[in-house]
Amino acid sequence: WGSASNVYSGNSRQIDEYSYEHQDFLVLVAAGNSGSSPGTLGSPATAKNCISVGATQNGNNDNDLAGFSSRGPAFDGRIKPDVVAPGLSVTSANSIPTPTDNHCSRTNMAGTSMATPATAGIVALAQQYFQDGFYPSGKKTTEDGFKPMGALLKAVIVNSAQRLTGGNANAQGTGYPNFDQGFGIVELDQTLNFENSDKGLFLRGDFSNMPTFTSPSDPPVIHKFTSTCSSSDFRATLVWHDPPSQTSNSKSLLNDLDILVTSSDGVEIYPNGGTQRDSTNNVESISFKSEKDKEYTVKIYATDIQVGIQPYSYVVTGCFISPDRPIPSNQLSKEIIIKAGIGLIGICLLAGLTLGAYKLGKGRRNGINNTFEGIERIEEKKVQGKGKVRKNMWQDTKKW
Repeated sequence: WGSASNVYSGNSRQIDEYSYEHQDFLVLVAAGNSGSSPGTLGSPATAKNCISVGATQNGNNDNDLAGFSSRGPAFDGRIKPDVVAPGLSVTSANSIPTPTDNHCSRTNMAGTSMATPATAGIVALAQQYFQDGFYPSGKKTTEDGFKPMGALLKAVIVNSAQRLTGGNANAQGTGYPNFDQGFGIVELDQTLNFENSDKGLFLRGDFSNMPTFTSPSDPPVIHKFTSTCSSSDFRATLVWHDPPSQTSNSKSLLNDLDILVTSSDGVEIYPNGGTQRDSTNNVESISFKSEKDKEYTVKIYATDIQVGIQPYSYVVTGCFISPDRPIPSNQLSKEIIIKAGIGLIGICLLAGLTLGAYKLGKGRRNGINNTFEGIERIEEKKVQGKGKVRKNMWQDTKKW
């Protein structure tokens, strides 16, 4: 069903159309296995609103890409893949065309089709985190639960990604993010935290109360954060599900939003490693080392709205006291046990279900042999939710 062609195909457009009209939806697509040359990304991983997943090596070599993993950029210069995950020597359930009983064996396989379901499992955990009410307090609080936007889940995944330093992962240059690894390998605990975490977390993306822009004249969204320590990673990620463009367009982006961080001494920090605003991607992430007692202003604004109303989501993490809750100082490690199953939340390309346990922030160190749809149990403490939800705002809105 996929293609090795780096184009905005009909399948790519359909993913973007459905995701825009159903803002609680998120699709994951394997980047492809066409190798290390630039631009080998295949459709429909070229869609704007999906998470395109490349493959890393595994075990002791997980700090580099697998040689077969397809590379960006997308045909119009967008950063693809979005993230990467282990896709080499991954143990998975082995299907049997004509089984004689209800059990199947396991097999060891490689491909971005192995990396993608592993990432899908992480997305499912993030979704449960919000629905069970872990944001913002750090412990499960049912009344704080909310249904996350697909764009929020994508923002969490991108914001959690960590840079790979291997040569294959930086073959097209030393910049970050880049067209080989995208934003890097996903480590979920780099964004989502628990009750006694010392990291600040602030976000917006409740499906029942979606933030939106209707025109460039809308006032910007501004938040201020004061760093409570030095040399800590401050990260802010903006994601929106953009309307579908025409397959003949040379540029896919229609509604152009932007994020900018300004320090209290006037230094402006632009997204995606750039020196000016980004007018190509609908994923914008800023990452830098913060300085103690310095204030950082995060500004989100609309530069161009060509189609309809534009919902969006954003995540901010770092060493700060969250406007939504105070953060205790001691840090806990959380382990989530998940069992093999069949993917959730409208995720595309869930071939190669993986088995085992994924320890947040350390799963890639041990190699990933995990999956998704049955989250069988979550051991440890989890995080509390945010605001009260309203009913089906998006579903009552005109579709464009």
